[in-house]
Amino acid sequence: MNQRNLTGVVDAMVGAAMSIFSSAWRIFTLSRRASPDEIPTPDSIQKVKKKIGIVAICGAVVAISWICIFFTQFDRPRPRPIDPKKDLEVGQRLAEGTASLIGNKGKIIIVTLDPKMAVGPGFKKQLEAFRETIARHREITLVDTEVLAFGEPSLSSSALFEILEKRHDLSAIVSFADFPFLKNEETARLAQNTPKIAVFSESSPIGMKKLFENGVIQFAITHRGPAPRSSVAVDSKPTREGFDQSYIVITPDNISDLP
Repeated sequence: MNQRNLTGVVDAMVGAAMSIFSSAWRIFTLSRRASPDEIPTPDSIQKVKKKIGIVAICGAVVAISWICIFFTQFDRPRPRPIDPKKDLEVGQRLAEGTASLIGNKGKIIIVTLDPKMAVGPGFKKQLEAFRETIARHREITLVDTEVLAFGEPSLSSSALFEILEKRHDLSAIVSFADFPFLKNEETARLAQNTPKIAVFSESSPIGMKKLFENGVIQFAITHRGPAPRSSVAVDSKPTREGFDQSYIVITPDNISDLP
């Protein structure tokens, strides 16, 4: 429904609501004006009940209509399109970026959200593409997949330090669970030999620039902006065009592109 038609419907609904409330008020005032000595007859009682019933039904119709308009016509965020080709490229680019960071050799670990958490519609495809692509680099070993505790919406600073304490032989940490927010003292705790960190983020990139400047993150794929309106599957556009429309690859060379 376009804006003009929606405005017309809303105006009509407001008029209907005012008419109903006006009728209800008239019934209420007329009932109060009746003489205290007047004895109500069965017919008069029946007429009042009928009017009250009509007003109640009309009120319910208006309320239901308002609810329908709100949930179907007003602008609100919707899921991004499910594009298998685009999700495939997310995994491939993240894998190639990670391999380049560590010189195509070393041990890496993947960090993901708990499967029970609400992850993106293409998460499985992205993860599969990453694993398949990284497996082509024979000197790179994917040693483990770290699943965050249920309820954690992203890679936290505490989770990051816990991984670093358990793993001293990693060349890179690859986060499919967004990027950590670190305080200045936490950034200072990171040793010079800390593994490289590559992340995939579909949330706002605000705060990521500082992590790049401090050398915490070296490679990232992040969303360019708000999720698109459509939620239907998309397969008509070339993969490269679809990827570049939704995501941007960030390295230390182009961190000026971050907010």
